[in-house]
Amino acid sequence: MKFTYSSDAKPVDGYTIRRGIHRGGFGEVYYAVSDAGKEVALKLLTHDRETELRGIRQCLNLKHPNLLTIYDVKTDDDGDHWVVMEYVQGASLDDVLAAYPQGLPFHEVRDWLAGICAGVDYLHDRGIVHRDLKPANVYRENGVVKIGDVGLSKQMGGDHRRQHTESVGTVYYMAPEVAQGRYGPEVDIYSLGVMTYEMLTGRLPFDGETAAEILMKHLTETPDLSPVPAEVRPVLAQALEKDPSKRTAKVRDFAEAVLRALDTASGQQGSAQPDRAPLPESAFLPRTQRETTRVHDTSRRNEGVSPERPSSSHSGPSRKTFTQPPPRPTAVGPVWRGWLPWLALLVALWVPWTGKSWNAIGESLAVMGVWWGLLYAVAWWCTPARSVRLTGGASRLPDSAESTFAEQLSGSLVLGTTLAAALTLACLWGMNWFDANWLGKPSPSVVGLMALTSALSTAALLSVGQTLNRGGARFAHPSSLTAAIGAGVGTAAYALDEFLWAEFPDLKEASSSVFQHLGAQPLWNDFQPTLVAYMVFFAATLGLQNWRKLLDPYRLQRLRFWSIAYSGIWGWLVSLCFGVPRPYAVVWAVTITAAAQLAAPWRAGGKLANAGARPA
Repeated sequence: MKFTYSSDAKPVDGYTIRRGIHRGGFGEVYYAVSDAGKEVALKLLTHDRETELRGIRQCLNLKHPNLLTIYDVKTDDDGDHWVVMEYVQGASLDDVLAAYPQGLPFHEVRDWLAGICAGVDYLHDRGIVHRDLKPANVYRENGVVKIGDVGLSKQMGGDHRRQHTESVGTVYYMAPEVAQGRYGPEVDIYSLGVMTYEMLTGRLPFDGETAAEILMKHLTETPDLSPVPAEVRPVLAQALEKDPSKRTAKVRDFAEAVLRALDTASGQQGSAQPDRAPLPESAFLPRTQRETTRVHDTSRRNEGVSPERPSSSHSGPSRKTFTQPPPRPTAVGPVWRGWLPWLALLVALWVPWTGKSWNAIGESLAVMGVWWGLLYAVAWWCTPARSVRLTGGASRLPDSAESTFAEQLSGSLVLGTTLAAALTLACLWGMNWFDANWLGKPSPSVVGLMALTSALSTAALLSVGQTLNRGGARFAHPSSLTAAIGAGVGTAAYALDEFLWAEFPDLKEASSSVFQHLGAQPLWNDFQPTLVAYMVFFAATLGLQNWRKLLDPYRLQRLRFWSIAYSGIWGWLVSLCFGVPRPYAVVWAVTITAAAQLAAPWRAGGKLANAGARPA
């Protein structure tokens, strides 16, 4: 995509262009830096300048935390107009919707809707209609929702429902009366209704093959409200009325009604303030990529729908996806390369310390390489195909491609338990090959105990994590929940220990612990952990890890290698105090962390594709 100005150009005094961001129907947008170092977005108006300038001038002095700020309008030596705007680095609502193809959790809907309605209500109180509300024009930066494209806003004046010669807005979110050029605050209420429907379901209420077909549905068809919670249906039905006079009168009334309905639907009655869900991948892209995505899109208001060819733009009308063979994940590669210097340093220090021959060291490193290669291959194989969005259609994902929660959970459990057992066996074999003195000679019953306990722990973490994520639930103290799960796993481990008659090898120093008793209860007996030791070990090991972050479907990487190292170190420290043989404790901590992450759903690939498809 060619831009009028190249990097380091200074078309306007005081600002230096770094790169072009986007070209749209109303102009070109550049990422720029002021002479003082402030990051801004510069927009060069190239089309319908009077319409754009009229809206911009009436919004220059608007000040509200939920509105994207317009700093100034400047004119260059050629007479072209430049708009100096706030540079937004947060994710757009469109990004978040792409990450939640079946609809946002209720707490996310509340968060976005409250900020959007506050900003729109501020505009309406000053007699201004936004006219182009859509997810691509709404962002969240540092927890604050911001509305962009206020330059299209229209002063209502005395007769705010008078006709205009040009229809402004995106057809998927366009009120029926806009087809006749009629604009009032009701058009924003209608757009808010469509956006709320989409946030709750992941779909748009009206779709079609052409813009005319979609607009005709807005004019004639009644939206199907069955996918939304029953408590919200009356509110959306009123907001999506064809007759503007029958719609909800004020934005604040609409917001309050929706929030009350969501509280009732979720059973929280507005008392809970859940933690914010992790932002989509696009919010964490490197700066070189992020700068192409962070200024609000103003190009889609006049585009039609072209279902035949894929669109590289990020605007909002289309939601269909298809899968294509990846490039497989880039998340593992850089981390894998980052381990090599540390591995080299470890070898350099370990060789003179142990006095082992280089032949033995070579054999040991070969075993370690096979083990890490297996882990790398599993991460590569488990990564889903990337998701690429097409124009045409309102569904973010075809119904036939949607897997149910039960299918996802059962698939994760099968994969997770299999991986946990396999990785446990690989760890035990590799460590025994590396240095037989570490593990002694574990009996088959001990190996079975290790594998079964790892599988059970992984299954428990996956079940709880996916169940909570499904409903958007959040615990005030999630560590307490995982610690309780760990105590249960410890009880099951002790039961398996007794059932299998497992006896850990007599490792003496590796089996002793700082604490001999917990109250009146012994922690170990004849180098064998007791029930209390198992419960304390798994409760502490699982409870002090951030599983909500590690298992979140929208995490930045599928497998965080440093989390595995952290778990291993923490497992060693806990076993040092509470009586579980240390090498086996480390194996448990490492394999559970790795298997749970590899088996948990991960959808970052689709977001990377969506972000990468935007114009640079």
